[in-house]
Amino acid sequence: MSKKFVFICLIAVLMLTSCALPGGKAPKAEEPAVVQVSQPAEPAQPVQPVEPAQPVQPEPTLEPPAAEPVVAEPAPVEPAPAQPQAEEPTVEPAASEGYSFHDDFDTETDSYTEDTITTTQAVTRDQVQTEPSSVQDGLLIFNIRDNETYIYKLIKDSMTENAVIEAKWKSNGQSLNGVSLLCRASEDFSGWYEFRMSAQGEWQLLQYDRSIRDNDPYKNPYVTIKKGQAKQKLVRVTGDNVSKFTCNGNKLSYEINGQKIIETTNTKIKGGGLVGIGVMSSTYLPVIIQWDYLDVSQPQD
Repeated sequence: MSKKFVFICLIAVLMLTSCALPGGKAPKAEEPAVVQVSQPAEPAQPVQPVEPAQPVQPEPTLEPPAAEPVVAEPAPVEPAPAQPQAEEPTVEPAASEGYSFHDDFDTETDSYTEDTITTTQAVTRDQVQTEPSSVQDGLLIFNIRDNETYIYKLIKDSMTENAVIEAKWKSNGQSLNGVSLLCRASEDFSGWYEFRMSAQGEWQLLQYDRSIRDNDPYKNPYVTIKKGQAKQKLVRVTGDNVSKFTCNGNKLSYEINGQKIIETTNTKIKGGGLVGIGVMSSTYLPVIIQWDYLDVSQPQD
């Protein structure tokens, strides 16, 4: 060892000894500095996969009761301006069907009034020999046994102003007779229009007015509007004939076996009334008229 090193160590021992002697002041020791010693790093642990977090269910909350919905009134909508459209054809309203009736006389019905009989020859009812009308074998039969006797049957509840009355008839007795179709007859039988045709072809368009007889019992209540004679052989004396009487407004027309023999106007009887049929005798008996059918319909124009 060198002398220099020994000398230094000796001085250091002396100094330490002097500090430990009694009465000596020990130098104030300073706090040692803390030295952090780095530890060798541990090997990294493998990272565990992290499980996905479970969704957190929100706890139910009590909400205040919902208020009743308020329905707002819709705002008024302004109408859109009308677009011009093509003019459509005008459709006329359908005409009313009016009254219609048909009877083939297969059976007795209560559709008609009782026989209305007037006569100038039989003074009292018990002297009348004429038989009541009857339905036999599909025919309505009148058998008149008194001179100048008139029988009418009207259809109940057939009140109508305009009507086409068509009937098929045949004369099985004297050809000097009368076969009538009636329209606009009043319910009290005080007036009507009547078209009368005989098996010999003589015809009359009449207005019956009972007030004439009421005022004067010797006056004829039948007022003649038109009269004439049908063409030869147009009316079948002993065969079937088809008559058609049309009352349409103020127009009155008549056809026999498909041929029109008269068309005229008259305004004496206005408004509705009953329709019906009639037969009459003159001076030769018996007068037997058979009706095959009766049809009532509305005029087409």
